[in-house]
Amino acid sequence: MEVNFESFENMLAATREVQKLTYAWFSAHEMSRKTVMSIEHGGNYRMSSLFRYVHLMRCEIMLNNKVVKDYKELGPKFRLLRERFHVNRVEMSKLTGLSMNALNQIERGGDFTRSTFAKYGSRLGCFLTLMVPMGVPSPFTSKRYSNLGDYFVEHGEE
Repeated sequence: MEVNFESFENMLAATREVQKLTYAWFSAHEMSRKTVMSIEHGGNYRMSSLFRYVHLMRCEIMLNNKVVKDYKELGPKFRLLRERFHVNRVEMSKLTGLSMNALNQIERGGDFTRSTFAKYGSRLGCFLTLMVPMGVPSPFTSKRYSNLGDYFVEHGEE
């Protein structure tokens, strides 16, 4: 299964537009227009930038239907999934094309890029969903999104 960033990034852009958050607003919150554009249009941004962007919009990210508050949680979750599939680091390195050093850094909670997430995440069957809290302007329709407590959760592609 491929990690579908395109639909996730389109949801982010639509959410930003509905919330009427401008590039200038993000710039005032120490996030450049270039970074916002990269996130919304499929650039090779860093996961730390993605989480900052999402938190500035007062939303949250879920990895495989579990809330992830910070990018530093992704690596340890990847490691647990890798171990659950009984794949060691050497095998994962061969499967993903990532170096052992990169795998070690990721699994210890280091920052990494969108392309690295796609390489590693696709091998583990990972997918991202965006949670928009109730009361925060959202572009989502009730047919594709469901109310989950205080959030609307997008039913992404699996």
